[in-house]
Amino acid sequence: MIPFVKRAPILSSILGLTLLFLAYCGYLISKPDSDVTFVRNVPSTLTPQALGKSVALLQDWPLWHHEMTSAELLDGRGQPYSRRDQMLNASSQGGLVLLKIENPQKQWKRFELTAKIVEYRPDQLIHLKLLRDSKNKITQLFDTLEWKIEFLPLDPADASPRNKGKDITLVRGTVIGHTDHWRGRLFCGLTPRIIMNQVLNADLVKLATVDQELALKAQAEPKAAEQTHN
Repeated sequence: MIPFVKRAPILSSILGLTLLFLAYCGYLISKPDSDVTFVRNVPSTLTPQALGKSVALLQDWPLWHHEMTSAELLDGRGQPYSRRDQMLNASSQGGLVLLKIENPQKQWKRFELTAKIVEYRPDQLIHLKLLRDSKNKITQLFDTLEWKIEFLPLDPADASPRNKGKDITLVRGTVIGHTDHWRGRLFCGLTPRIIMNQVLNADLVKLATVDQELALKAQAEPKAAEQTHN
């Protein structure tokens, strides 16, 4: 057992660090709300045109989003367009998208996000702005949140080591938010990359390799149909 005289400095140090941490948290909470930006780049061996197809087709969005079950374009009445019209085009800019999110192990936590298409350039860029969060999971932290996904020419220096000479496109994801709550100020002050990566929602690695995801989907569909038939 460590004598009390030796434990005392250790306990004092721990107490001092705890007080400093609490003081820092108090400082973050008391700060004014501010903009927070997070950018992530993922190299891809696919062309912008190949990547752009899975952005244009909303039925493919669950392939490259975390826990998304569906994405639907909405008409002026807030109702989903028909399945054949669930594809982005030049007239989609200014329209609305309904995103349904659900963790298979926590279905009671499912929620929906409604976003506006701020800008859409086929095979180049999609820019969304969050309008509504059915569970207030995100909007209790931020009063504005926007997502951008871009397909850019790849600088050879940004190519992944295992794909040298094969990577041709840089998939860039950007999320921009403005805090609106003490929790938002605290989390973004302590772990900005973690919290902003979580609200980005899009899985850029899966998007960068979406051809593999499509192949897996194609394999799964006949099996699912067979099970339904049986």
